[in-house]
Amino acid sequence: MRCLCCGLLLSLVAAPTTIAEDLFAPDVRVEAGGAPIDVACFRGAGPCVGDFDGDGLNDLLVGQNLPARLRIYRNLGTREQPLLIDFEWFRAGGEIAELPAEGAFRPQFADLDGDGLLDIVAPSETGLLFWYRRTAGGEFEEAIILKLSDGQVLNVGFDAGCCITDWDGDGDHDLIVTGQETLRSKKVNIYFIENRGSPGALSLAAPVLVELDPEAVAGSRRETCPAVVDWNGDGKPDLLLGLSDGRVVIYENVGEARAPRFDKGWKLAPSPIGQRRDDENDGPRRSWAGGLCVTDWDHDGRLDLLIGDAQQEVVQRDVAALQEELEAARRDAAKVLTDFRRLRRLRDLISPESSEEQRRFIEREREDNAQQLQGLREKISGLEAAARPQQEWRDYVWLLRNTAPPER
Repeated sequence: MRCLCCGLLLSLVAAPTTIAEDLFAPDVRVEAGGAPIDVACFRGAGPCVGDFDGDGLNDLLVGQNLPARLRIYRNLGTREQPLLIDFEWFRAGGEIAELPAEGAFRPQFADLDGDGLLDIVAPSETGLLFWYRRTAGGEFEEAIILKLSDGQVLNVGFDAGCCITDWDGDGDHDLIVTGQETLRSKKVNIYFIENRGSPGALSLAAPVLVELDPEAVAGSRRETCPAVVDWNGDGKPDLLLGLSDGRVVIYENVGEARAPRFDKGWKLAPSPIGQRRDDENDGPRRSWAGGLCVTDWDHDGRLDLLIGDAQQEVVQRDVAALQEELEAARRDAAKVLTDFRRLRRLRDLISPESSEEQRRFIEREREDNAQQLQGLREKISGLEAAARPQQEWRDYVWLLRNTAPPER
């Protein structure tokens, strides 16, 4: 079983003991139209891969925050060499869709209800899961909140993450959902939610806690990204968890295909945080994580990782035009200040015999000059701030290409 799973990636987990050394090629940013994909939302990009338009090629879906929307990048290349040019917004109910709850859009793309049509499911900070059901005409309905078979709203806690997968091997899609009991909780719970419905009729059972090594998940907090794939090729589903510091931890299934049981977790991909750089000018590095997708990106038979991140970069503005405007504003301010001082001296020199009209004229001129001077000072301050290097959010999608020898 090699199913694709993407989800939320904002969690902290204690470092396992094993590390997959040199498993992946150096991180590279995924590009569209010749430039790195950047959703600039500060919560981290949320990638997901699937054949959105039914042309036999995997497309790239990237969720973002502020606004919480979903970008669709269609693959115009091949399975082996994806080519992305531009994006369009995901639409539901005829309108550009925005997640109807707090948090970034973290898409899951799968046939949730078994009707033969690929749907989109997205978790939220509030713990609610939203289902965008696809119609026979290829459009998507407005989001509805997922509920259990007894009518209760599905909510396993704050900062939810989810994965759609056939967990129990019975041929339909179940849910693996993560959440924490309180916003300040240091523990993230992982639940299996069985789909007991029939094709076209979703029926979700009550959540069942997934037992994991408590030492490996000690100290976890915030959203955790679950992904379920057969990573080691033994025919059984393994569990991957993504962490906010960019690590990916794997729990290999030592149980059965239809009854998973997991060994201790180990580090599949390291965190980029705190790694030494030989050259500080060698370009951006992967940073705090936002989303995870496990997919065979280049169709070479090996599962790769797509990881969204969030980082701040210092941007140096093109100050040539600003500098010219700034110098002009400074000259204007100097002239107004000279006039203001001249009028003050003139006021002091007015004799008591001067007319009231003369006094009022000088005061009006001074007030006008004072207002001009204040406006120019504010303009100069704004131009000076604009000319300084700025910190801006960059939210990229990174490819970690699997370089392990192909399976035989």
